[in-house]
Amino acid sequence: KQLLSAIFDLERSDEITLFTSGRKKPLLKDLLLEDHQNSYKQQHLGCSNKFLKARTVLGRTPAIDRLAKTPADLVFLPNLNYTQLPKTTPSVLTMHDLSWQLFPSFYSLRMRAWHHFLQPAKLVKNVTHLIVPSENTKQDIIKTFHKSPKAISVIPHGVPKNFFPEPIPHDLYVTSRYKLPKRFVLFMGTLEPRKNLVPIIDAIAAYRRKTHDDTQLVIAGGWGWNAGAL
Repeated sequence: KQLLSAIFDLERSDEITLFTSGRKKPLLKDLLLEDHQNSYKQQHLGCSNKFLKARTVLGRTPAIDRLAKTPADLVFLPNLNYTQLPKTTPSVLTMHDLSWQLFPSFYSLRMRAWHHFLQPAKLVKNVTHLIVPSENTKQDIIKTFHKSPKAISVIPHGVPKNFFPEPIPHDLYVTSRYKLPKRFVLFMGTLEPRKNLVPIIDAIAAYRRKTHDDTQLVIAGGWGWNAGAL
């Protein structure tokens, strides 16, 4: 959302098509800012995503630009997914990390199977350029998939303006409702092994002992798998 908002704010003459699929058409106007309603068009493929993924694994799905019925000059994928890339159109893929490759024990059997059938090595090989959020991920991709360093750009994730707000009266309601301490560190995400939460708790405890600072850790998120230790 933030990336698209930034692109929409640029002075440009190109056209952007947002391609979606699934039985239910997502209402992008509810996800994107009102100011940008005229900055793109949506092309939706109304079929089951499970069916689409199965056909992609079997090599029976047309390239994504043909599925979107849009002659494209560039295809951008914001994350790994079951996608048949066009052979003659440049493509850019964002890869956030290789945790599923380097630390498979942090993933459920279902998620390991998902990545296996995704064939990420093939996708990385065929994509024209990669965007990663850190130098560490860039080096992991070079070592694991032997991708040319020139084909990888390190671009840190953007932080939207609402993460730097001025305090408002509603904040007091939220802190009161959830009985939050005056100062705290907030973690938000699925509670599962790969989030490394137990070491975070240990680190906060060690910090409190060393500094005598009573900062607390607030954890928000749904329970995932294998969270017994937490």
